[in-house]
Formats: sequence, structure tokens, C-alpha cells
Amino acid sequence: MTCPLTGRRVVVTRPAAQARELVDRLTALGAQVVELPLTRIVPIDGDAPIATALDQIATYDVIVVTSANAADCFADRLAASAAALAETTKIIAVGGATATTLQGRGVRVDRIPQRATGEAVVAELADDDLADMRILLPRARHG
Repeated sequence: MTCPLTGRRVVVTRPAAQARELVDRLTALGAQVVELPLTRIVPIDGDAPIATALDQIATYDVIVVTSANAADCFADRLAASAAALAETTKIIAVGGATATTLQGRGVRVDRIPQRATGEAVVAELADDDLADMRILLPRARHG
């Protein structure tokens, strides 16, 4: 019995620390895997907008976290600060992996859109009154 990817070469560009599961699955399907990490996930150090956002974290109505990497970085910065989320702040996790990461780091998740897309986030907020609402989108500096 041949595997479906036998004779195929697949390049995995994820950071090395995040590639193992995908590499193992592709290899099990018969692929010749080339690991070529093209990105690095590192925290943004000494960034004034991040410090300001954390100082004002309790004033945000909604925080939208779009990836597991963003969830880890956000949770790290939140834990290192004296800031606390307001009970009224709604946390939206885009995707199950993002939600799992946040919850594993002790950050509650209030909403998970059915699809992990920007359009789904907009749909999730469509019934809310967005006038004067403060929304935080923790994200990569470049990306």
C-alpha cells in the first residue's frame, strides 16, 4: 500500500518549535519533508504602545486575539504587568487553537467565531453596539 504523498517533497516553513506535529504527519503520509523555518516568533520588547495598552487594559470593551502565537505573547505581557482584565471585557479568540492557548494561560475566552476569519469576527460583533467601543487587537508588529 502506497502512502498518498509518496514521492512528494514538502517544504515546511513554520518556526522549528512549531513544526514537529506537521512534519510527523506529512512523513507518515509518505512525504519527503524539508524543514525550512522562515519566521521567528519573538516578543516585542520596549514597545510604548504595548505598555500603554496594558496600562489601560481594563478600559477595553473587546480584545480580539487572532492566533495562538499572539495569545502566548499577550498572556506573557499581561502576566508580567500589574494589569488586570475587566470582567466586562469580552475576549474573542479567532480559532480553537487560539482559544485553547488563552485558556491554558489563564485568560478566559468569551467568544469563538465559527470560522477563523476576519469576516467571522465582524459577524460576531455585528449585533453589538460598536459606538464608542474600545477594541484591542494584539498582533505582530510585522505580518
